[in-house]
Amino acid sequence: MTGPMYHKQNKMFVDHILSKNPEAFKKLVLAVQKGKAFSPSFLEYFETSPEEMWSGFKNDLLSTGNKGSCFEYK
Repeated sequence: MTGPMYHKQNKMFVDHILSKNPEAFKKLVLAVQKGKAFSPSFLEYFETSPEEMWSGFKNDLLSTGNKGSCFEYK
């Protein structure tokens, strides 16, 4: 998937991560800038994997009545 929708989804997910824990987000960005691996750093600062956070993000969207959205997976 590419194009405007893909970028919008990415922005929404980053906003979601930031809203969960702004301090952890800041630490994650700094760790990645220093060359640390993304997934282990994400797990360290958010105490969940990026995949689990994505799953929760999708569930949050679907629970708000967005059935049939691009986030609905079978």
